[in-house]
Amino acid sequence: MQILNAGFEGGWTRKTHTGVEFGEIFVPEGWTAYWKEGGVMPHDPDNANGYGRPEMQVINKEAPFLDPPRIRSGNRSLKFFTFYRNHYAGVYQKVTGITVGDTLKAGGYCHAWSSVNDDARKSDNRPDTNDFLNFSFSVGIDPTGSEDPYSNTIVWGVEAHIYDAFGEIPEVSVTATTNSATVFFRSVVLYPFKHCDVYVDDMYLEAIPSPTVPSVCKGLPREDYARTVHLMPNVSTKEQRSKVTELAFINRETIGYSADDAGIGDLSNKTVKVWWFSATSWESKAAMDNFFAKYYEGTKVIHIIDYIIVTPIPPPVGGEPLPIVHATSNFVGLHHCFLKTDWDKYLTEAKPNVVKTFACGDTVTAKKLYPNTLAVWRKHVSNDGGWLEGDIKGNAKKFFMLYKNEVELHSWNNNTTEEETLKYIDVMESINETVPTNNAQHIIKAVEFDCYFSYYLHQTYGEQVHAGLLTVAVGNPGEDEIILLVPAAQVAHDQGDYLGYHTYWAADRNKTYINTGWIWHAGRAFEWDVVFNKSGLYPKYYFGEGGICHTFPESNGAQFIPTEGWKSCGDFPSYVAQIEIYNKNIIAWNKAHQGRCFGGTLFTYGSWGWEGFEFNPGDLALLTTAMKKYT
Repeated sequence: MQILNAGFEGGWTRKTHTGVEFGEIFVPEGWTAYWKEGGVMPHDPDNANGYGRPEMQVINKEAPFLDPPRIRSGNRSLKFFTFYRNHYAGVYQKVTGITVGDTLKAGGYCHAWSSVNDDARKSDNRPDTNDFLNFSFSVGIDPTGSEDPYSNTIVWGVEAHIYDAFGEIPEVSVTATTNSATVFFRSVVLYPFKHCDVYVDDMYLEAIPSPTVPSVCKGLPREDYARTVHLMPNVSTKEQRSKVTELAFINRETIGYSADDAGIGDLSNKTVKVWWFSATSWESKAAMDNFFAKYYEGTKVIHIIDYIIVTPIPPPVGGEPLPIVHATSNFVGLHHCFLKTDWDKYLTEAKPNVVKTFACGDTVTAKKLYPNTLAVWRKHVSNDGGWLEGDIKGNAKKFFMLYKNEVELHSWNNNTTEEETLKYIDVMESINETVPTNNAQHIIKAVEFDCYFSYYLHQTYGEQVHAGLLTVAVGNPGEDEIILLVPAAQVAHDQGDYLGYHTYWAADRNKTYINTGWIWHAGRAFEWDVVFNKSGLYPKYYFGEGGICHTFPESNGAQFIPTEGWKSCGDFPSYVAQIEIYNKNIIAWNKAHQGRCFGGTLFTYGSWGWEGFEFNPGDLALLTTAMKKYT
């Protein structure tokens, strides 16, 4: 079992999904081309042309494909493009000789040249027009062997946006259900730029044999399925048992009262969720962890704390951490979806203790300009909540790999090492705003994802960079649910990571609620800290988003309008006055809490369409002047 002509080093045909040959389409030998034509563009209603048929060719390692390099390895790769037209297109290949039950993994490498200009070395990634998301690449596998590129039986991997140099497309995996499977490569373009060019190379398909199942089964599982057991203490109330039963029912999980029953079973994926209804439900967390490690090796143990800690747990040896000394008292940084004109002046003149950007190169640039700032990088993805569906551990690794791939690409493009690149990145953020209120099961999943994200980050980079966890939307979670965040706080405390709550406050044209609503909104994370301290945890904080959200006067500051920012609440000087209140509140908290808050970043200077929050010309200079006095 293998893909034929995986690196496109062979010849070419004119094989297409339509069965019709076209003079401008040269398809790599062994592959079939497909595309959509026409249709409507809901995101671009002015585009009456819809999708266009691409031109396709096998290119050689020769000019003009040497600078920049358009072949990743060998002497050939695949190129296809549309000119001033969108496209939804790609190639596929049906592979036979597959063993049913094997795990199939497919991937490859590609990049785009996406531009309205003619500089072949540089795409026009202007986020204010969604150029950064113009190209989406993905790999799919149809385990049924169907050759329909639009079939709902295709399992597609995570989409990637890769420009100007080859990067790895996120891998997709499925279980083989027949003796054949079809591998698809897909490119989708949002806007009809002059150059919508795709370069693809080194596709692959791997098969991992399924575990051998004994012919006679006397108690062993018939298949290697993922098993999760909710382990409850024998001393539990009817209400507590009902609560766990309801949660287990949602995911068809198992309930039990015996640790042996929870761990037993010849399975490669076993999880035990240990419920604590009081501090004495079990002997100790360590004892439970050691039990499963000794008798049921490989079992993942998750402790669920379902009670409020009234008596503080003794702090770790050494007590509270030593105070952190910040370079300045300016705890107000800027949030940059992209680097808007004059962004650097605020960084170098006002000297904020934190800055947030959305690309590896931008983060490096910011840190080089002002080394004393905490340089935070967020990898933007669509549908953050979707990462909590299915295999959370596997998804956390895939999400981290998006960062790793971009670090590798940046280092390669700049002729430097990954270690040198990481000197200028302090924080890589986990997924965005996935912790709700009044949904304990979802909170547990979000916290679990963040813990795994930190694990894979430090497994790869050690202490070179840290994770940004719990990037929670303003006001969440509920008072009695803060305890569910403790595992992530524990990871942050132990690994030196940061918690990145979003600190918005309500205001209208006549009144600000920054102080009256502080403990519920902008300062909510400091209320988390009270709970964490009772567990002996003292995590560090930065606030990855913040600023004014407009509110209706009659709501008394309780109701936010998330799409309307400071511009709905008055002029910029009045906003600056509130920003200074925000800064002084952080200064006051830091004095009593070891300086563990590095500040927050105002949403936003350089954004993807958030006009109600954007700065007007001259506003940045006003903010710079105001915040200089804190340096």
